[in-house]
Amino acid sequence: MSHAVQGMNVEAAMTRVVVVYVNGEYYGIYDLGEDLNAEYLTTHYGADKDAVDVIRTTTSALHGNNKEIKRVYKYAEAKDLSVTANYEEFLQWVDADYYMDYVVAQTYFNNSDTFNQKYWRTQDYSIKWRPVLFDLDFALRNGPSGSMMGFYNNMSGFHKAGQNTS
Repeated sequence: MSHAVQGMNVEAAMTRVVVVYVNGEYYGIYDLGEDLNAEYLTTHYGADKDAVDVIRTTTSALHGNNKEIKRVYKYAEAKDLSVTANYEEFLQWVDADYYMDYVVAQTYFNNSDTFNQKYWRTQDYSIKWRPVLFDLDFALRNGPSGSMMGFYNNMSGFHKAGQNTS
């Protein structure tokens, strides 16, 4: 799936299938992949790894701190983002193109594990908040009849995986 999103505005680890032998003994086939952490931002974007925030599961800081993501969430909850001025201010902090392509990818892969998410940014906002495509264990599990649209379109708002969408 990481390869499928190449060319999109999606942060995803590059992976490679490898066959592992240790001292001539076969250990199996493994998926060797990049770690999507602060060092990724350093190696791919030249960001100072001590000046980035990496957030998991909505507001838990894996690296840096979570104060800024909480402020951005509060702004989005308090302001009407259909008002152009509010939305333009919000876009100073959030990379909308990455979020849109992320939702397209998650929907296409039918990844129902929507609770486990990761986001990152540089603290100077040279890279705005972006979602990171990872933890795709629940992707492609529901077959062709499965649909993510219930996750995104329900009267009670976005919810955790496994909750009823009706």
